[in-house]
Amino acid sequence: MHSMKERDVVSWTSLITAYSRIGQEENALVSASVLFRGMRCRDVISWSTIIGGYSQGGFAEEGFEYFSWMRRSGTKPTDFALASLLSVSGNLAVLEQGRQVHALALYLGLEQIPTIRSALINMYSKCGSIVEASKVFEETERGADIVALTAMINGYAEHGRSKEAIDLFEKSLNVGCRPDAVSFISVLTACSHSGQLGLGFHYFNLMQEKYNMSPAKEHYGCMVDLLCRAGRLCEAERMIDEMPCEKDDVVWTTLLRACTAKRDVEVGRRAAERILEVEPTSSTALVTLANIYSSSGKWKEAAIVRKSMKSKGVIKEPGWSSVLIKDRVSAFASGGRSHPQSEDIYSVLELLVPVAEPLRYGCEMKRDSESIQIL
Repeated sequence: MHSMKERDVVSWTSLITAYSRIGQEENALVSASVLFRGMRCRDVISWSTIIGGYSQGGFAEEGFEYFSWMRRSGTKPTDFALASLLSVSGNLAVLEQGRQVHALALYLGLEQIPTIRSALINMYSKCGSIVEASKVFEETERGADIVALTAMINGYAEHGRSKEAIDLFEKSLNVGCRPDAVSFISVLTACSHSGQLGLGFHYFNLMQEKYNMSPAKEHYGCMVDLLCRAGRLCEAERMIDEMPCEKDDVVWTTLLRACTAKRDVEVGRRAAERILEVEPTSSTALVTLANIYSSSGKWKEAAIVRKSMKSKGVIKEPGWSSVLIKDRVSAFASGGRSHPQSEDIYSVLELLVPVAEPLRYGCEMKRDSESIQIL
């Protein structure tokens, strides 16, 4: 029989889990936090749930704060909590924080747990350290599972090391490891990045004929990207039209951007129309279509698109980039002035940019992971 205290912890943790799984809604996570702070007794599951909820919901700073609180309470972290923090470290590309979590996993003897191992490979890959990712993979005990293999294949592919990705995939097939849908996405991505159209179609057919897998929209997306990179835009358009699964704006955007590079007005126009059917105010589709018209000398058509944007109130979202300095992530966007040191930054930019050219740069502070300290 469970004690009353144990039943209370289980009940409260169940409620926290329910709120945490609603999605990436901050209000739901706030409700989960209120419940958590109101608990008279917390166990490792309740700690892991609240950390995972915030981390997976995109609220990195709060996830690390709860982790620090957990450490101070003397509760030993679970592999789920560590994997959540490694995931958010990779998504934000904060390598130093990821290394600290790795060190803790080593200290607790959790580094060989499959979820931690694959999370480490993903984290190092996303943070740009493919060498450290490879080292984690090579030190795997008792052979790598398909999750770790897929993480390593994907890491190689994202870093442009397509040969290593394809070789590792072939090696896994030769030792009898059955690939899953995710590993096929990784190897198709590697084929796309290296422009190996024939090999890409070989794997695309292999997953259906030998492993009896039905390609999902992600697999079709890889093949569309592969065809676009090869300049075979009409074939890419035909593949999208013949997709048996849902066609979202992502796959049409892939084709649209390829049309910009190849200056294919007709295919680009049709791709833009498909995107606008799903999202009528898509700034990406409208701006790209206007650029295609302009690059092809069709100034009248470009002016019509831009006029349409103005009438609909469509504004192009500014791009931004980020940099980590002394545990603080700062994001810089066009026209922004919310960064606490914006005046100093603009003063330096005025020295770098010629007087005749207007300043096009601004800056703002990115909220996520500001001043993260975890251990």
